[in-house]
Amino acid sequence: MSATRGCSLRPPARIGGAAVGFYPHSPTSTGSIHITGPGLEHAPRLVPNYLSTDHDRKLLVAGFARFREIVAAEPFASIASSADLPKSEDEEGLVRHSLEHGAVINHPIGTCALGPSGAVDDQLRVRGTDRLRVADASVMPTLPSGNTAAPSMAVGWIAGDLILDGVSR
Repeated sequence: MSATRGCSLRPPARIGGAAVGFYPHSPTSTGSIHITGPGLEHAPRLVPNYLSTDHDRKLLVAGFARFREIVAAEPFASIASSADLPKSEDEEGLVRHSLEHGAVINHPIGTCALGPSGAVDDQLRVRGTDRLRVADASVMPTLPSGNTAAPSMAVGWIAGDLILDGVSR
């Protein structure tokens, strides 16, 4: 298995049919981002670490099991093809298949997590810097159950209020 546990996106087929996907709303796998140099030409090193916890792996196995039940029942059974299903049903095989052929839907968050041990304080200021704040999904310490758009907007509104109210130092 890849050390980076990466996944790549693949475009949908241009034929009729259906696509089914599943993923944990609250994954427990944690990745990281690393600075690789001092300049803009130095791209960060991203280590997503997908499916690295027992919790996420067990949910994946359960998701595949439920998917197989659904396509085995009518009306899918008479029209469904299992060509894209992994041949393996064991956890390691399903994880390998997902990392090699799956797509990522979750929104990455938390790279500048807010909190006592996080990168930003409760005023959204980056610790160890002057006059620098972060106001996006990266300050969220945990992934919301829904889309990150509304919570990200709320973070932006709060940051705007903090700046306008003169809380910055």
